[in-house]
Amino acid sequence: MLTALSLALLLLASVLPTGQLGVCAAAGIVPAVPLARERVRLGVLIGAATTALGAILVPRKGVLFAYGVFACYTLVKYAAERPRRRFFEWSCKLLYCNAAAATVWVLMRAGLLPAVDLSDPAALAALVILNITFIVYDIAFSRLIALFRRMFPRE
Repeated sequence: MLTALSLALLLLASVLPTGQLGVCAAAGIVPAVPLARERVRLGVLIGAATTALGAILVPRKGVLFAYGVFACYTLVKYAAERPRRRFFEWSCKLLYCNAAAATVWVLMRAGLLPAVDLSDPAALAALVILNITFIVYDIAFSRLIALFRRMFPRE
């Protein structure tokens, strides 16, 4: 069911004129439901199945790439928060965010994504805004996971 929900959200994102990134983020949060109950394998399986089916069914592959970034972050977040050391958590999370941004930059340089002039000072400002937005996203995501834990307690 959760794979079907993720896939439906990806299909919706591929046909929407705006808001694709938000819908991809919502689809990427779906694997967190089993992770909230400590069912890591199921969360990974949902992400993998959604990606495999999405590669076949989703017409816009950029949507699938965005889903992959958000779904992988769900696992990174889970792993980073296990030791319960704040500095370690935030270091891992921000490293992932900036690695994803660097991957997008490499794809732009390779001509696989529309290019942006990174020598422009606005590009640096965009990176700062990305990191601030990411922190807000992570805090909201943590609250959503707490809600999942209340809604779906461990058996």
